Amino acid sequence: YEVIVRVGTTLRLDLPLGPDPAAVELPALAVEVVASPDARTSPEIAYVLEREQIEALPEESRQFVELAQLVPGATTGTPATGGPPLFGTNGSSAGALNRQSLGVLIDGVDFTEGLFGDPGGSIPLLAIREFEVAVHQYGAEMGRAASGVVNVATRRGTNVLRFEGFGLYRHHALTARGAFETEKPDFNRSHWGVAAAGPISRNRTHFFAAFERRVQNEFSTVNTGGAFPRYEGTFRTPFTDNLLFARLDHRLNTDHELTFRYAGEIGERLSGVGGIRSLEYGRINTLDTHSALLAHRWSAPSGWQNEARVHLLGVRRSLLRNAPPSPTLRYPSLRAGPHAAEERSRSLRMELRDDLSRLLEGRTGAHRLQFGAQLSWLDDETESAFFENGWFGFLSNEDLEPALLQISFDPPAVRLDEQNVQVGLYARDDWTPTSALTLSLGLRYDVE
Repeated sequence: YEVIVRVGTTLRLDLPLGPDPAAVELPALAVEVVASPDARTSPEIAYVLEREQIEALPEESRQFVELAQLVPGATTGTPATGGPPLFGTNGSSAGALNRQSLGVLIDGVDFTEGLFGDPGGSIPLLAIREFEVAVHQYGAEMGRAASGVVNVATRRGTNVLRFEGFGLYRHHALTARGAFETEKPDFNRSHWGVAAAGPISRNRTHFFAAFERRVQNEFSTVNTGGAFPRYEGTFRTPFTDNLLFARLDHRLNTDHELTFRYAGEIGERLSGVGGIRSLEYGRINTLDTHSALLAHRWSAPSGWQNEARVHLLGVRRSLLRNAPPSPTLRYPSLRAGPHAAEERSRSLRMELRDDLSRLLEGRTGAHRLQFGAQLSWLDDETESAFFENGWFGFLSNEDLEPALLQISFDPPAVRLDEQNVQVGLYARDDWTPTSALTLSLGLRYDVE
């Protein structure tokens, strides 16, 4: 048997040891506990997806943040003004706010970039143990979110060596010809992933690793209604995405444990092509993100539990032109020439976090005390170039002279380089005076 405590759930377990407690072999004693909704002792309105549910979901993109859309009150992400689009997903929104208002925690640390507030990439679904979405009244330990919080716990290795994987291949023979396509394009998609977990040293050191790769030979059709036939056609717009994950857990002794976790995403796709947007008008969307976490858990003899974390998150995004420098042309039925804008951004987050908790019991009931502090240092840089090759707008498809003109002279690029510090402090007390009543009091202070 084993004791299973779900993420975001507090459980109390009483074990009768009989008349002779010393005769019970505690290392061999374990009880399996599965939390049901009525077993929760928290005022948070939250929903949890467990490993079995995640495996059974037909998630097409396999971007973990889209799992939040299964929760009432959450929907497809809507971006705030400014910032490049997310890679491979539209994100998720909650509470009728934009996607940047949604907080994202992975293994207890902030997984959002500082520049635009978007998630810093994705991790393989194979690496997720539990996925929680707190949409209302989430605890003081979460914070720094205007709508809801996505809280992800990743998988770890055990004493059992195991392997798992999945694979998907879609051939163009299974794709219908589009309404504006003269012939069926050579579309194909491969999406596969593997994971491995097991012991390095039994009962002491364990590993878990996962990798997912998605390659799509996509096509987009440009149709100007016959106004500009030389730009029309069906063009290849490739998409490649790689997700990496590795975790190592090591027990120093019965009171101390270390965890190292790495996650990364590297991808590239050609976007913004199709309809009246020509192939040369598209932009190459790239993402290169890396996250490294080092955590130390300590169980003190006095009953206090402490977890200290150091987290580094680096994100690079770009939207690059798909054609050599030349003027951008805008007709009612066509967008031609290279895109008018090119963007590059870099975001670095270094986070220190410490959480302290203890369960106290007395005549007035049980108190679960939590205290914590968070310090983040952010270094963000973005560079955008606009209209340096000229932008010409025409009122009709037959016009030879532009009605609108925009052009940027020296310097054609706008650059922003900033450093920022975020500090968060919180305290929380979950008081259970009776088995049927829990009162939660929390206080949090954030400054940026």
